[in-house]
Amino acid sequence: MFSIRRYLLATLLAVATLSMAVTAWVSYHEADHEVRELFDAQLAQSARVLVATLTTRPLLPESDSSDTVVFPVWKPVAAGDEEPDPRGQALVGHKYETRLVFQLWEGAGERLLMRSSNAPVVALAPFAAGYAEIELDGERFVVFTLQHEGLWLQVAHDDYMRDELAGEIALATVLPNAVGIPVMALLIWLLLGRGLRPLSALRSAIARRSGGNLSPVHVSPSSVELEPMVDELNDLLARLGESFERERRFTADAAHELRTPLAVLRIHAENALAAGADDERRTALEMLLRGVDRAARLVEQMLTLARIEPEAAPRTFMPLRLDALVREELAALAPVAARRGQEFDFSPAGACMVRGDRALLGILVRNLVDNALRYSPPDSLVHLALRAGARGEVELAVEDEGPGVPAELAERVFERFYRAESGRGDGAGLGLAIVRRIVDLHGGTVEARSRSAGRRGVFIVRLPAAPSG
Repeated sequence: MFSIRRYLLATLLAVATLSMAVTAWVSYHEADHEVRELFDAQLAQSARVLVATLTTRPLLPESDSSDTVVFPVWKPVAAGDEEPDPRGQALVGHKYETRLVFQLWEGAGERLLMRSSNAPVVALAPFAAGYAEIELDGERFVVFTLQHEGLWLQVAHDDYMRDELAGEIALATVLPNAVGIPVMALLIWLLLGRGLRPLSALRSAIARRSGGNLSPVHVSPSSVELEPMVDELNDLLARLGESFERERRFTADAAHELRTPLAVLRIHAENALAAGADDERRTALEMLLRGVDRAARLVEQMLTLARIEPEAAPRTFMPLRLDALVREELAALAPVAARRGQEFDFSPAGACMVRGDRALLGILVRNLVDNALRYSPPDSLVHLALRAGARGEVELAVEDEGPGVPAELAERVFERFYRAESGRGDGAGLGLAIVRRIVDLHGGTVEARSRSAGRRGVFIVRLPAAPSG
């Protein structure tokens, strides 16, 4: 399982170690370069001091003498590691001193005037002013050649101390970091634990909750990064709470509404069984069929209402012609209207494009028209008008010849299981609730009113218009 703590610890340590390695590499090369520059400068300075010293009388041999003046070897040793020279004098120096080798030539290799005892009798390097590298006794030396008034001075020192000093400088840079890596790992682990404490607190807060506890989660300590996640979690819990509350109310309402139709069906069935005459039995069975139809419609509408809840399923909204959709639904409801001698009058004003879910809008139109048919008398006319609204929306108006909707009930008719005391219709009070929910899902509005006092109910649905293209 992926661990944020282990991931952060591993990546931070890897980055720190890589950074230290790069720093050590750069430090070594920079130190090597600077040390070589320093030793080269020291070599040149030594050469100038020597040429000034060795060319001073009486250090130079007589012009007619063929002997070469040989100077004793100066071998640097560290203080405390004194070793006597051949003359019994202690040679005290520093570990970073170099072995100096020099030759003083008259002319370009014509006559060797002076040399150190550790220098060969042949030229150290070609007679060209500047630096050169040679091997002497299996060791690498750097030679600096200097010309002065017909004399050539070649001064060399070993390159061992250059490498050693550069390595020690780089080691002095890297060693504290290498020793500090375990300490850094421990500090990172502790700081990560402290930084991830809000996550641990959130986990503990969630783990302690019972399954039915949907109250907001409070985490202490909190953090700027964790606060949005806690807010989203609390928002989710709030939506779950609302969903559970709707389910609870819906279940309670459904149980209440189904209890009466089922009781009525049982009564009609008992009446049919107890009937002595065929006419009585036929009447009881007809009432039973009507009760079954009403119960079936109630169950169908309850299932439809549950299906159109916002969280029930994703919606597919696309541009569609509302006039064509209304015509399709009117054609499907025409047989129902014909049984009661009712007719439709549809007046569309153009295509009236909207953006929505075709199935849901079909349910909306079907419920409005079915409601109008149920509350209109036989041999009546149901008027439908479709037009563009004044504020860029599409208006669908459905007008019946029924009792109308009193102003004080204009909002209540859209409540679940509410039925006006009109004495008409055999619905369950869910059709208009379904219409309101579908309108809300499409960002529209719906209102109920009466065309005149006490008659002709009108339901107007307004939906956002879509571009005709």
